Amino acid sequence: HRLAMVHMNMGAMHTAERLCRRGLAMATSDGHTSLRESVAHCIYGLARVLHRTGRMLEAQAVFREALHGFCTIHGKMDHRDVAACQTSLAHLLSEYTDVEAAAEAERCFKAAIAMYERMLGPLAHPDVAHAQRGLGLLYRRLGREKEADVLLSTAAALAY
Repeated sequence: HRLAMVHMNMGAMHTAERLCRRGLAMATSDGHTSLRESVAHCIYGLARVLHRTGRMLEAQAVFREALHGFCTIHGKMDHRDVAACQTSLAHLLSEYTDVEAAAEAERCFKAAIAMYERMLGPLAHPDVAHAQRGLGLLYRRLGREKEADVLLSTAAALAY
């Protein structure tokens, strides 16, 4: 899945998707239950590629599958994979214009931020900034300017 993400970041989406699907097939072949984390990462990578290529409904379903996988693996423990997947799902949902998607995006962003803060404490970290920026942009789109300004300025301060 890491090589697939390199290709995704280079803009080679077809290759990235093919690598994600191939990695997923390899990780799930012969009932390898010990590879659950690899499976979840492959699914998450595929969701990111699908999102980047504008296949929103498919990406949303695949993000949810990845999040379920990470939550199953890590249980009630806070984990970066869970928070990152929540943030990615929230970014996707924040692109929709309906109220239900915006509310779910807000819940996902807040859950990810809270999880990062429990794991990292007061440490400035780019993952926290990324989630805060996403929530701030969502609030701005929803007309919640004061909340947006606080989050966006906090995210900018954390990012540097």
